[in-house]
Amino acid sequence: MINIIMQIQKLYENHFNHNDIYILETLQNNLIINDNYHGLLQLSAFLNIEKKINIPEGTTIYFLYKKFDENNLAIYCPDQEQININNSKNNFIALHQQDKTIFSPTYYWQNDTLIFTTYDHTSYQVCFVTHTLKEISKNEIKKKYPIFFNFWNQSKNCNILTSYSEKFSFIAQENDTTIAFHNTLNTAYDKIQISEDGWHDIEYNNNIFIFVYEKKLEIIHYNTYTLLQPNSGYIFLRAKFITQTSIVILSSKPSNHNDSMLHLYQLIID
Repeated sequence: MINIIMQIQKLYENHFNHNDIYILETLQNNLIINDNYHGLLQLSAFLNIEKKINIPEGTTIYFLYKKFDENNLAIYCPDQEQININNSKNNFIALHQQDKTIFSPTYYWQNDTLIFTTYDHTSYQVCFVTHTLKEISKNEIKKKYPIFFNFWNQSKNCNILTSYSEKFSFIAQENDTTIAFHNTLNTAYDKIQISEDGWHDIEYNNNIFIFVYEKKLEIIHYNTYTLLQPNSGYIFLRAKFITQTSIVILSSKPSNHNDSMLHLYQLIID
């Protein structure tokens, strides 16, 4: 039997006194968080602010879609009936009445092809010339984008907890006691048995599961468990892998949602 020892070391932290952070996403080696309701902030791997991304004042962001292997973002804001394509032209796509169904986290964005899917399994492709959406059939997706079709087809009937569309993989709840990671590119499969509920966010990378509860964060690597607790007065909200062995954790103060903290940790596995 191989004995696995896992330690965790805090590297950096950043305290935000006036930011109700609810978005936490990675973008290559950087981080993206919301700037209250004014737009987005791009942070370095050291948690320092590098760039601001402006969007209309008061906008609520539902989801961020990342262009595969590039730095562009599509910022999904259905309450404002728009998608902001964050590139050099800062394009907006208007969401008209027929497009008001809510898009899911499952999408495809490679080169000049951006496809959104809905929870009722309809798909829309972006036309970057007219800045509009058009419905695209399953047969056309299967013919032109077979890798994405396979990912979508395998995931659409699963109880998905976390989706990694850029990696064609996802975490799904298999039953009351089993959660599994699926990679549809190489058929990788990794499952874990859960003994308690109450967590609200889950992440996976390289055989490591992270379960985020309000009052604890549980890191599981095979049979090795590591627990973290939030600072006094704070609760955990989200966690994200930046690399295979480094994670960023978002926490907030329930008594003041504008008081948020980011912590960067390094996992040391022997």
